[in-house]
Amino acid sequence: MREYIAEQNLIAAIELDERIGYSASSLAGQPYKGRNGRVEGARELVIHPHFVLVYEVDSQWGKVYILRVLHTTQKWP
Repeated sequence: MREYIAEQNLIAAIELDERIGYSASSLAGQPYKGRNGRVEGARELVIHPHFVLVYEVDSQWGKVYILRVLHTTQKWP
């Protein structure tokens, strides 16, 4: 995804990459800040009007697993 966006607009690709990193990092302190996902057990965090971070929280081990970054026009699941 990043490579495709970079072909069109390098600055936008860098900004999106930074936003994804920031959003993923923020889940360490607030793992439940995203909404309940469309897939059972998953959560979704809107990171940009066109992108959603899909993740799972393992409350037993205190870990967050990033499943994918989804463009909002993509069919999910």
